[in-house]
Amino acid sequence: MNNLTLSVSFLPRVENVKKHRVILPPPALYITMSSPVVFIPGLSPHDYYKGSCYAARYSPVLKTNSVDPETGNCSFEWLAASSKGGEKYHIRASGRLQRLVNGNTAQRGAGLSVVCNCPDGARQRKESRRIGELVVCKHAHAALQSVYDPSNLTPNELERGGVSNLYKRKRADKQDVQKKVAHLDQFVYADDAFANSSSAESLCHLKIKQKNENKRSGIPTLEEVQQLFASEESCARFCIANNICQPPPQCPKCGNLSVSQDFKRQRFRCRSRKCQKEGEWCESMYKGTFFEDVKGGRRHLLKFLYFWLSGATSNQLKIYTGWSNDKVLAWTDYVQQLIATVLINDGVQVGGPGVVVEIDESKFGKRKHHRGHSVEGVWVFGGVELTPERRFFALVVEKRDATTLLPLIRQFIAPGSIIRSDCWGACNDIDIQEGYECIHESVNHHKWFRDPCTGVHTNNIEGTWHALKRKTPERKRTKRQTQGCTFEFIFRRNNHGNLWNGLIRALAQVRYQESVESLCVKIEKKEKLD
Repeated sequence: MNNLTLSVSFLPRVENVKKHRVILPPPALYITMSSPVVFIPGLSPHDYYKGSCYAARYSPVLKTNSVDPETGNCSFEWLAASSKGGEKYHIRASGRLQRLVNGNTAQRGAGLSVVCNCPDGARQRKESRRIGELVVCKHAHAALQSVYDPSNLTPNELERGGVSNLYKRKRADKQDVQKKVAHLDQFVYADDAFANSSSAESLCHLKIKQKNENKRSGIPTLEEVQQLFASEESCARFCIANNICQPPPQCPKCGNLSVSQDFKRQRFRCRSRKCQKEGEWCESMYKGTFFEDVKGGRRHLLKFLYFWLSGATSNQLKIYTGWSNDKVLAWTDYVQQLIATVLINDGVQVGGPGVVVEIDESKFGKRKHHRGHSVEGVWVFGGVELTPERRFFALVVEKRDATTLLPLIRQFIAPGSIIRSDCWGACNDIDIQEGYECIHESVNHHKWFRDPCTGVHTNNIEGTWHALKRKTPERKRTKRQTQGCTFEFIFRRNNHGNLWNGLIRALAQVRYQESVESLCVKIEKKEKLD
């Protein structure tokens, strides 16, 4: 048995004064090891999940340890003190860590058993059995930090003493974790020179990471598009270059095939002598487009569209553009109507032969704990396919009966799909509709969220509802505004990584017989009369 010497260093306690109270947080513990080095072969912070977001107040003390150099089997035992004092917890780690199983599929903690007799440890063992990967409590996490394999730590983790706060999530999808690790390897730890970590190198890696994040979102930087907002002429040239404004093939008055472009006045003109004698023909460049009859300059509207696409809030848009609150809200509605037109023209249909589609309905807008003023709310029905694209559809519905939902399923889900739902009565007859072939699977949420026999669940659509509600403010969860926010969410998901080009395509595709503002005023008057 090897001897181990632990030295514990305490960070200075910082007093946070708020009003007349002084809060003293518990000291953070960092474990440093002196020779001889004892560690679990192959262990790193990425080989398990920490199931608790809290940190252990006292560091566990290593009592026994043994490692077989031939087989790699290890046996470690620690003794941890409770934060309340008086109670001792025993932590045991045994087995041989297997980094890869089932070919190239990474499974966290395969072959390693970590047991703690604290109440939280029992819950994490159940969670480990549920997801098939190793989840540990806060005491076991503090113990494993002292036995990381130095050969499997990144340079940045070595500088921090092996402490990693990257994977605090209790339930993380395997593919999502693999993507995070790949991004870290690409943007932060790929260069061996980063181990020497000077400030210049750190800044260089930070710029590379930010640049790639902009590429993933598909939105150019403000520096790249700043020249488009400089003048009306630059805005007009941008619209002509991207087919947002399309010149007519010939003069409608004299039939001349050469129509000139007057960027100074933003109009098309015919300069033939015949036309000049009878009266020169000219027409606005923006006629029939989203930019027609815009007050205050088209470049300001283009700037508004850029910041809206970047995810700016209403208050931020008011500051960036100098517009009033009513104008910002009105043009936000106009953009959502533009996106809705594009999605309807393209046809939103998910699924396909052998593709799993989860469907569900959700209530947007309701009183919390049945208290407060009455909230009408609105029901939304939708579905998401289990593919890397995660294509999604959602519609506001008046009722949730079979007469309403079954036609929507036939319209928006391709035949041959595997449809999963809960046991809502309106969805029981999906697979027996005449002329529509599909496979229907269901899970009873009164008993469990995931069927233990078939593995059927609707967790993906439930997570999509959560993401959609985060993007939909509570004041907009009404019959009039919820559908617009839903179309915006679908547009951003369908054009993920290509948002700027997706917006340009929408502006070039949609044509109006009247200006946007006059058309929307007529629609609002009609809604008030109805």
